[in-house]
Amino acid sequence: MFSALNRYDSAEIYYLKSIELLKRSNLDSSDRYINVLTSLACNYGFWGKNEKAIEYYKLAYKIFSFKNDRHNYIQFANINSDLGWIYEKSNKIDSAEKYYVEASNLRNRELSHFHSLLNDTDFSNFI
Repeated sequence: MFSALNRYDSAEIYYLKSIELLKRSNLDSSDRYINVLTSLACNYGFWGKNEKAIEYYKLAYKIFSFKNDRHNYIQFANINSDLGWIYEKSNKIDSAEKYYVEASNLRNRELSHFHSLLNDTDFSNFI
């Protein structure tokens, strides 16, 4: 909410408090924790603090990779896409391209999985 109002400093305070609470609750590898990290990173990106944004996006990327939660390709694709966005904003085009390509590959993998589920489903009972 604070980010939408361009009150990036207020948003930063609440995101950092959320991160501390989640750490103290041993939820520092949870989806909620990853979401707060990416929200804080996005806040930094809109605020123009690109290096801080990269730091928190990469932390979310690392945790997500460590969890090996590859069944959720879309969330991981979004993290890659966000990293691409912030590198593009920082004029680091080679790095941006790397993350954009990975995001695209992950989304294509998810679509392939969805298509295979559709192809394997017998819809004759639904008619």
